[in-house]
Amino acid sequence: MSKEINAQKYIKEYESDKVVARHVFPLTLEDYMKDQTECYIKYLSPKDMPYDGYRELRIKPLGENPAETISKRIRYWTWQIQTPYYYLLYQAFQEGDWRAVNDAQYQYAKQQLWHDYNYYDIRNAWLLMAANDFSLLDCNDAYGFSEAFHRVWTAPGNMMMGLYLHDDAAIKRGMAEVEKLLGQKTVGKWYKELSRFMLALVNRDMTEASRSLNTLCENYRYYDQELLSFEKLFCTPAHGLYNFARRVLTGTEFSRLEMPSSPTFFREFALWQRDNNYPAGKQALVYPDHSLRFMNEIINLPPLPSNAPFEALGQNWIKIYGQGIVNLGTNKER
Repeated sequence: MSKEINAQKYIKEYESDKVVARHVFPLTLEDYMKDQTECYIKYLSPKDMPYDGYRELRIKPLGENPAETISKRIRYWTWQIQTPYYYLLYQAFQEGDWRAVNDAQYQYAKQQLWHDYNYYDIRNAWLLMAANDFSLLDCNDAYGFSEAFHRVWTAPGNMMMGLYLHDDAAIKRGMAEVEKLLGQKTVGKWYKELSRFMLALVNRDMTEASRSLNTLCENYRYYDQELLSFEKLFCTPAHGLYNFARRVLTGTEFSRLEMPSSPTFFREFALWQRDNNYPAGKQALVYPDHSLRFMNEIINLPPLPSNAPFEALGQNWIKIYGQGIVNLGTNKER
C-alpha cells in the first residue's frame, strides 16, 4: 500500500461521522481554539492571574512552596488543554507537508512530556525522537529510564540509554531485564518485540532489527487497544526508534537497516527527514489567544532528567521567566 494512500485513509477516517469527540479531534483550527478557550475559562481561569504585559501566566495562590504550586499547575494545564496534534496531522496530510508533520510531532511530544511527568520511560523519548529531538536522552544518565513502573519500558530503556551513552553496564542491565521479560507469558507480543529491536541494535544484527521494526509497525494496533482507527495508521514509535538507530549506529550499519514496509511507517516522512538533514521539530501551533498563551511557554520548557524532584518543573519555570513574574515576594496580584 502506498504511504500516500495511507495518509488519505487517515484523512477519511478522521472526518468520519464515527468520530464523535470533536473537542479532541476538531475539523478546523477555529473549532479547536473555541473549545480550548472555553475549557480554560471554565476550569482554569479562576486559579490563574491575568496577563498584564508579561509573557506568561502568573498563578494564585502560590503557597509556601511556589515551585511545587507551579509544577502542579503546569501538569493541570497540560491535562485540561487538549493537544492539537491530531488536527495538525490531519491538516498536514491534506497538504502533503512533511515539515508540518515533524513540527506537529514535536509539539505533541513536548506537551505529553509534562502531562505524563511521573512516567519517564521510553515512550516519552520516542515521541521526541520521531521529531529528531534527543534532548530527553541528553539530559539523562544511564539510569534515566530505569525507574519506570514496568519492565516492558525499563528493559528497552536501559539498552537505549546504554547505546546512546556508550555505557556497557546499562546495556548489560537491559539485556538481563529482557531475558526476564521474554519469559513472561503475561507480557504482550508488541512489548516483547520492542525489546527485541533494542537487543538487535546492541548485537548490530541489522537483519533482525529490520524484521523487528517492521513487526512493531505491522502490530501497532496492539500497542494500545484504545487507539482510534486513524491513530493506528501512523506508527510514531517506529519513526522515533528508526531515528534513534541512525544516531547510535555507524553509517554503514544504518544503511543496512531497512525502512519498514508496513504502511503504518510513512516512508515519505522518513525520506523527507533524511533529505533535510534530520531537522528537529519546532512548535507547530503558536497560541495567539490571550488566555492560552501559557501553553507556548510550557511547550518550550526544556526537558528534565528523570531523577529531578517534582518541584524542578516549577523551578525551571521560575529560572527562565523570573521570580518577579510569579511575584514570589508578596504573592499578591498587581
